[in-house]
Amino acid sequence: MGVYSRLRVPVLAGTLVVCLVAATVGILFTLGRSSHSSAEMREEAEEALLVLEMERAIEAIAAHTAELVAPFADHSGEDGSSGGSDTGSEGPLDATMEGTDHPDLGDHPEVMTALGAFRAAAVELIPLLPSAGRPMMGTLLDTLRDYELSIEELHAVEGEGGNTMATYHATTQVHETQLRAVLTDLQSAEAEEIKEAIIGSIAAERWLWWLVPALSLLGMLIAGYLMWLHAERHRQDVRTLQRIGRDKDRFITSVSHELRTPLTSVLGFIELLEGDGDAIDARQRRELLGLAAREAQDLTHLIEDLLVIGRSDSGTVFVADVEVDLRAQVEQVLEAIEAPPAVHLEVDGRDVKGRGDPARVRQIVRNLLSNAFRYGGDHVRVVTRAGATASLSVIDDGPGIPEAERERVFEPYERAHSSATQPASVGLGLAVSRRLARAMRGDLVYSYRGSTSVFELTLPLADPAPVTRASRRAAV
Repeated sequence: MGVYSRLRVPVLAGTLVVCLVAATVGILFTLGRSSHSSAEMREEAEEALLVLEMERAIEAIAAHTAELVAPFADHSGEDGSSGGSDTGSEGPLDATMEGTDHPDLGDHPEVMTALGAFRAAAVELIPLLPSAGRPMMGTLLDTLRDYELSIEELHAVEGEGGNTMATYHATTQVHETQLRAVLTDLQSAEAEEIKEAIIGSIAAERWLWWLVPALSLLGMLIAGYLMWLHAERHRQDVRTLQRIGRDKDRFITSVSHELRTPLTSVLGFIELLEGDGDAIDARQRRELLGLAAREAQDLTHLIEDLLVIGRSDSGTVFVADVEVDLRAQVEQVLEAIEAPPAVHLEVDGRDVKGRGDPARVRQIVRNLLSNAFRYGGDHVRVVTRAGATASLSVIDDGPGIPEAERERVFEPYERAHSSATQPASVGLGLAVSRRLARAMRGDLVYSYRGSTSVFELTLPLADPAPVTRASRRAAV
């Protein structure tokens, strides 16, 4: 509950900000769509008004032509003979217009006004139409020119007779019908575009109704996830701190035990020599001093491991780069430590020379043997061999390390298992040994072969060429 209490205010504030941003974005997006739809509707309305204006102009011209032809409608049969006697002669328009100028509509201002209005509306409509509708306007203007010519011709034959007027009026009506058809197509297209604009406006309003709540909900979900993520990270930090605390406590306890045990023994030996020195013969005195020396060596080895771990973190561990006999280092270590009475120890293999630091190799061998004596079985073997690398293996017939723990045991303060007959160790030996092996350009790995555990140290083979650098600083 403490985690959520600390996070409640910033997360709720973040949630509010996210929701406001989401709502603002949704509103702006929807208003943009609505504004675009409104602009489209205004444009389509303007186009529809222009088409209507052209339709009214056609209506005015049609009314004028009908009025012009009306006086001759009742007398169309009277000049039928004259019309028939012209068979084979030139057409009425040619006969009428021959030798005359092109008819002028200046005497009919109502027609001129209507045609001007039509043209003005057409010119204003063309830029408003999409590219797909402009060919239709080209057809409309061509038809308009034909219509205007037919009207001029009709006025030219005014008074020629009923049949002649009817013939030219029929031509005018054909062009008028074509104009009306094109205008009808334009009106249908405009009606469809207005419909789409209205649908788009309605869709924008619907977006406004559900987009803002949806974005707000999304913002709350994101904020909730962030709150959970922060809480989870805090829990991980708490678990890490708790683990570090447990490791620290365990480390202090283990180090205290490892330090106290040899110090207690050394102190006991010294007190015994001081108190009963006269009663102790020379042989017993040498045994006590030897035991005290071994306990002091164990204490020195533990301090060395602690120093390696501390210095490796800052990259200040120095290792020599000289020729080293692995078997000789094993024998030197065995002179200083003894196997427990229940453990049978064997050393196999021949002399193998690699490159490394003899003191660090002995430290690794000592840690591996201590680990085998503490956690291994009753039989421990040390084998040296040469191949692509110089190899030293410590083998025991103990229960082995679980597969999931085989890398973790090389971490500081980690142990795969503990022994009921051995006190808990600090958990530094294997970590120190691997770091030292890698500092010497080698490695330390673990494997379980058959029924035996194998810790294998590998180092570069000794190079017969002289080495100019006796030691080097290694970051481990």
